[in-house]
Formats: sequence, structure tokens, C-alpha cells
Amino acid sequence: MRLLLVPAIAIAMAAPASAQWLGFGGTLDTPYTPMIGLEPVSITGNIVTPTMKRQKIAAADKLRAEVQMMLARNDGDLSQTQIAYIRKQVRRIRGD
Repeated sequence: MRLLLVPAIAIAMAAPASAQWLGFGGTLDTPYTPMIGLEPVSITGNIVTPTMKRQKIAAADKLRAEVQMMLARNDGDLSQTQIAYIRKQVRRIRGD
């Protein structure tokens, strides 16, 4: 009698625990566990990492030096093509 009773009790206790793992259609699925302490991250958002920020600052500094050289060569005046080039570089740096 004891040989039949122990497996029957084990099966009876396992059934409720396994029910929480059954998803729709009888497929096995893990229960939802919320992430604690982590902020949700948007994959499609504009996330600027510290490395990206350093790269943008370095590119802006390089452009600033280039513009100062252009101004020094042309006695403080810029041509329309130089202005267009500077605007294009600023848009590239800003990510527009």
C-alpha cells in the first residue's frame, strides 16, 4: 500500500506546480518575472552613450579648429561653399 501511496502523493503535489508553467494551447511557458532595478531601454529611441558623446565633442572641436583656419586664411570671411560645408558637418555631428 505504501508503494502506491508515495508516488500518488508526489504526482498530486507536482500537478499544481506544473500548472503555472502551462501557457495557452498547453505549451510550456515560464511565468512572468519583472526586472527589478533596471530601467526599461527603448531600442528605437535616441540613446546617447558616453562614448558617442565624447566622439561628438571631438568632432565638434575638430570642426571648430577647421573653421578658425578657414577664417584666418580668408581674413574673417567665409564663402557660400564653406558655409554649406560647415552646416553639413554640423548636421552630421548632431545626427540630423
